[in-house]
Amino acid sequence: MKVKDLFSLPWKNMDRALEYGVEECKYLGKTLLGITLSNGLGFIIYFNPYSEEIYRILIMSPEKKELGEFFGVFKYEGGNTFLYIL
Repeated sequence: MKVKDLFSLPWKNMDRALEYGVEECKYLGKTLLGITLSNGLGFIIYFNPYSEEIYRILIMSPEKKELGEFFGVFKYEGGNTFLYIL
């Protein structure tokens, strides 16, 4: 899967966030891109910034949900964040 395949997601300005994030990852030589949505969900995209090939997508959620394979819980002072693998 390529990053451009995610441009069709129904969230407003997601394509702009992805374009900006990919360019920043290319500039910094990073392979992880994190995007948080206004509803509290977040994406961590592990990818090759030069070919834009996605290796893995992780979903972060402030609440426990059935979003894919459960990966883990991160605890912090403000509560828990649940992480799932798509």
